[in-house]
Amino acid sequence: MPADHSALADRLVSYADAIVAVSFLGASGLGIAVADPDARASVSQAWREVAIGNLVMPLIVSAIILMLRRWELELRADLDTAPKALKIGRRLHVARLLIVWASGIQVAVLMWVIR
Repeated sequence: MPADHSALADRLVSYADAIVAVSFLGASGLGIAVADPDARASVSQAWREVAIGNLVMPLIVSAIILMLRRWELELRADLDTAPKALKIGRRLHVARLLIVWASGIQVAVLMWVIR
């Protein structure tokens, strides 16, 4: 049973990483699209709504990441995990959240600057 728990916990970590990657690519794609003069002209009328929507997305993604982390820790509770591994896992979790929020805030600021 612990081997199954470890495999499932590793899968949850992979899901969290994938969600972060998709969120980052989405925010980056929006940032690149807004840098295009034609897209900028069409988005400039609704820049507030687009910026708010881009800040709501990290909130949703953060909730999903937190949920996955909680499930991962529950699965790893039965395992003999080294404290150093738990510390590194915590740092990776914080890094995921930072990437999600930094990319969302960056695009919101870009929308505000080029409005």
